[in-house]
Amino acid sequence: MISPLAALAVVLVSAPAQAEPAMVQAAVFPEALEQATAFLGPRTLSFERKELSTPLSCWDRVGVENLNFTVEIEEISLTLVEGGVRIYVDLGTVGGRQMALFAHDPKDSDNCGDIDAMLQFIELRDGSVDLSLGFGVGGDGGLDVAVLAGPYIGGDLDMDIDWAPSWAADWGWDLWPDDLFLWLLEDSIFDMAAEAGAAMIPTLADTLLAETSFSTTVGKLSVDAGLAELSASPEALRAGADLDIAWKGKHGCEGHTGEPRYRGRRPQLDLSPAGDAVFGVGVTEYLLNHVGYQAWSDGLFCLTADDIDDLITENLPDVDPRAERIEASVALGAPPVVMFDEGRVSVDLAGLQLRLSGQHAGQKVPVLSLDADLLADIGVELDEDLGAFVLSVDELVFVVQDLDSQHFLSDEPDAEARFVDFLEKWLPKMASKRVDGLPVGVSVLRVMDWIVKVDGLDLSEGGLGVALALYTEGDPAVDTVPPEAHAELVAATSHSVTVALTGTDDASLVAHRVRLDGGAWSTWSLDPEVEVEVDEPGEHLLEVEARDAWHNLDPTPARLAFDLEEAQRELAPVRACSSAGAAPAGLLVALLPLAGLLRRRLEG
Repeated sequence: MISPLAALAVVLVSAPAQAEPAMVQAAVFPEALEQATAFLGPRTLSFERKELSTPLSCWDRVGVENLNFTVEIEEISLTLVEGGVRIYVDLGTVGGRQMALFAHDPKDSDNCGDIDAMLQFIELRDGSVDLSLGFGVGGDGGLDVAVLAGPYIGGDLDMDIDWAPSWAADWGWDLWPDDLFLWLLEDSIFDMAAEAGAAMIPTLADTLLAETSFSTTVGKLSVDAGLAELSASPEALRAGADLDIAWKGKHGCEGHTGEPRYRGRRPQLDLSPAGDAVFGVGVTEYLLNHVGYQAWSDGLFCLTADDIDDLITENLPDVDPRAERIEASVALGAPPVVMFDEGRVSVDLAGLQLRLSGQHAGQKVPVLSLDADLLADIGVELDEDLGAFVLSVDELVFVVQDLDSQHFLSDEPDAEARFVDFLEKWLPKMASKRVDGLPVGVSVLRVMDWIVKVDGLDLSEGGLGVALALYTEGDPAVDTVPPEAHAELVAATSHSVTVALTGTDDASLVAHRVRLDGGAWSTWSLDPEVEVEVDEPGEHLLEVEARDAWHNLDPTPARLAFDLEEAQRELAPVRACSSAGAAPAGLLVALLPLAGLLRRRLEG
């Protein structure tokens, strides 16, 4: 088992600043070390070593053979200091048995003589260890370990020593009580132990923590990460890593070559405490552009008909009725660009290529070739009540650069101009409809026995950071009471029903999602009413699930069975506040939320 001190070494840092801040950055605040104290808790460790020796006074070697100790650790407290972390350990009983003591002097002129004895037992009671450790990233990328102060060892010693009779009687040592001997040598024993500990800690840490990089596979992504920067101060412990990501799966289309359009900024992120946060994590726009460029180079930014169904099925103007069995593909002709600014993310997709082929007058031909550019500003906020990040479209511009629609549009005058005008107006409209208020990700995660909650979001120039609070199961600050879902049909038409959502919870607002007839769940929403599309008449089952801000789910979702015709007769239609259906799809998804599209391909 790795000792607590060795395990803690991973968070003790002191390193010179590197030329460029890392792609991924993290900060650990003092409160996190306080929580680590409880986690490290009481434990018992064993330690053995064949020999431990050091020069002392006129002896060349004074030491112990068959060194063995059992160490009872009662509490470990951690404190951030300049350049590292101070570790103070309260000890219970520390003891060892049957160890050979020796003091050897091969030079007769010193008149010290050799001493040998058997240490029957030695015990340290009410002991303590106080030391400060610092770590840095060396020039070779390895982890450098240093003892900044200590270790200082104290406590009450007791021992039983049997002196070798061959010389003890001559020197009178056999007449010395152990307590007197201990009084004479106690300081030397503590000094020797401290000196040995100071020498052993860097070697032990080098052995356990030599690897500052790791490789892993996430789905079909290969991720190589390397520690790039480390620093510590009383305010925070900060670390940074650089990543290299490659796609190991089947490529969607032929890869690309060429330089990135924009490499992105990599600032030093301001990861500061917020709320109950104990640590922070952030990414730079450099990382996203790096990943986007790698994905584009590997041929991942291309899609098929399934991803752009909405465009083909949309009531497009001036489509030639002779164009049948349309098959579509979308590709990106240039690397994507992502920029972070205050409260928003800018996405620049230049060189979007939409190609449609199909049957025209009985022959399979290319029916549409469209090249366009898309620029979008997307707002990102943390909605604590919803327990998720929420998107909004601040601005979206879609510009058609080139269009060949010989076999797709009708021969009506200005048909092509009307089609371009439709696309350039339709896409921003659909973006607002599909994305505004869309929850993305979650702000509460359960990882093993821990609960991680996002308490703050900082989207600034060049980077995005989140402040994270850490709780244990059973923490009184954690809400574990699930909400109760309540729902009622309040209106119906020939193609939809409107549902009033009135879930209750003991501590927060309640979010709902719905699904019809076992289909796809809608996105989570705080809206008090939702309109659900119903494609067919007859009997249907609507399920409503409730979730609170801590992501506690109602174990018994509300179930509404209804007949659409009867609901129409009994309920008057109203104008719905929002609509629910499957997760957003279509051309918007194909062109705008690239992260979602990439996820589809990764999961495919």
